[in-house]
Order: sequence, then structure tokens, then C-alpha cells
Amino acid sequence: MRKKHAFILLLFLFFSSILLLSQWSRTECKLVEKTSVTECTPYSEVLEVRGGEFIGFSQRYVYSIKTGDSFDVFLNGEEDNWTRRLGVVPPCVLWGESINVDVPSNVRTLTLYVNYGDGRCPGTNFKPPSTKIGTANATGGRVEIAYYFVPTKRGKWVFWPEPVFGGTITPKIIEGHCSCSLKNILESIDGRMQALNFVEVASSQAHMSAGPLKLSSYKLYKRGDEHVYVECTTIRGMGLARILLVKGAKDDIMPYINIWKMNKTVQQ
Repeated sequence: MRKKHAFILLLFLFFSSILLLSQWSRTECKLVEKTSVTECTPYSEVLEVRGGEFIGFSQRYVYSIKTGDSFDVFLNGEEDNWTRRLGVVPPCVLWGESINVDVPSNVRTLTLYVNYGDGRCPGTNFKPPSTKIGTANATGGRVEIAYYFVPTKRGKWVFWPEPVFGGTITPKIIEGHCSCSLKNILESIDGRMQALNFVEVASSQAHMSAGPLKLSSYKLYKRGDEHVYVECTTIRGMGLARILLVKGAKDDIMPYINIWKMNKTVQQ
């Protein structure tokens, strides 16, 4: 009888370890990072490399000013690890940026542009064509914004470490020997937001697309006067998802949601 109980215990421990490993594998990723010189010098933040071919992607959030000028969020922000302080950096991250920015009071609209296209190496001055994802009415204020790339398949990508803040730019090649579950990544962020006493006040699972981006889901959280917006989009053909987080007063972060909600060209 004791042997039977011991055998049952061993089976329980075995299957428990399998379950734990499967849960871990969905939120962790084995990454190999290399600093290397690439034969390509594209105007892109990230490339997915497949042999001598690549797909390039970069993004710009631009406020239009009533004077007719424009204000690029990433070019006018300051580095700020606010997501790390809150503990909401997504697991399984390949690359990302986290900043804060003071938006002028005389802004009119916020527009998201992405540059996306393919090419071959070696090559010089490759610039993917620009696509407008959407535009929304905007107000001035302080915004904390972060975005992260996570792999949805195994692959190799080239990232430029400081595409916004200058300095010596040496491309980093990162190989992801795994794919990651977006569901588990978003559940991880959701669990952390709840632990911080943020309450979910809006969400959407609608699958909308514009250009190379496909919106999978978003959530809006509130804690007092603070709001945090979490958005998950995938990038066509790159094996990457982009997790966007925006923190601030409700009126200041709503344009990032409304870029999708108010874009008449977005297809369900």
C-alpha cells in the first residue's frame, strides 16, 4: 500500500512539474543577444532577418500643433523606466523603450505613422514606405509611454539600441529560440495591474487592422486619477507583437485609444 501511495505521489510531482514548465515556457523566452555590424543601414528601428532578406519596421506618434508645426513623441521624450518601477514590463521581451513626455497645450491631433517594407542585404539607406495608421483629437499634458516587442515565433531580429536618444548606435542581433503566448503575457500584466489596485474600466477584443498592424486587444485601467492603457498589436510578417503602455490622465491617453476607434479605414 505504501508503494502504491509513493507511486501516486511521484506521478503527482511529475505532472505538476510538467504543468509548471508549460506555464513558465509561455512567459519566458530563451534569447541570444549579439552585438554585430550589419551590412544593411536602413531607416528602421527593427528588422526581421531571414538570410539576405529582411522586413523593416519603425513607428512615430506625432502631435500636430495649432501653429502648423508637429511634435514627435519619441524625439521629445525623456528616458524613464516607469514600467519597471510599476513592475509592468511584459515577460518575454525582445526590445523596448520607456519614456515620459510633456505634450504642449496647443496640440490638435495625434497621429500614428509606421514605416514598413522589405529589402535585401547588403543595402544602404533603405527607407520603408510610410503608412498612417490613424488620427485622433488630442489635448496637451504629461504622458508616460512605453512599447515592447515580443516574439510570436522563433526568429532573428536586428534592433537599434537607441533609435530615439542618439549616441553611438550599434545594432544588436537578437535570436529568439521560442515563441511566446500573447494571452499569458497580457494576463501577467493584468495580474500586476490588479495587484497595484488598478481597476479595468474598458476593454476590447476586436481584431482591427491598419497597414501592417493588427490590433488584437486593449485594456484601460484606472486608479484614482491615474489611467493606464495597454494595447497589443501584431506586425504582419515579422513574427513580432508590439505591447504599448500609456500612463497619464484620462484625457491625455484617450487619443492613443481613439486612433483605432476613430479611424474610418480600419477593417474589422
